Amino acid sequence: MQDFLQHAFTSRQLRVSIKTAVIVGSLLNIINQWQALVGEVDIQWIKLGLTFLVPFCVATYAGAKASMSCAGGER
Repeated sequence: MQDFLQHAFTSRQLRVSIKTAVIVGSLLNIINQWQALVGEVDIQWIKLGLTFLVPFCVATYAGAKASMSCAGGER
């Protein structure tokens, strides 16, 4: 677990994960909350936050696992 966390929270991995979350999260929020963005209904703030959090977690997990695999640390 400690090895995973070391790979997951490198500055390079965090930059990649944040960029992924911003791009994917923005697109998904536009798709899922279009009516709220144009003012027809209220924004669902929890869903908005989760829509950015999920791609961040997926990118971080995938990047850490790939990094561990390249380093020979996969078990």
